[in-house]
Amino acid sequence: MKKKYLSVDVGGTRLKYGLIDENGTLLATGDEATPTNNLDGFLRTLFGIARRYQQQASGIAISIPGKVDHYLIWMDYR
Repeated sequence: MKKKYLSVDVGGTRLKYGLIDENGTLLATGDEATPTNNLDGFLRTLFGIARRYQQQASGIAISIPGKVDHYLIWMDYR
């Protein structure tokens, strides 16, 4: 059985997502408005998408725009 993965692209107005197999074949797609009012709404939407595919997907990839500050991440998790 081929593994499947959920890929989520976080945009300023839309969360676009797709289920792909290990060969890169797109099996399903969808999109929802990106909640921008608060973090809780954003996470609820993101987790809702993930829950829809949790029985099918072996993993998840999330693409988020912006620059990662490695120093701040290190400071938060040291």
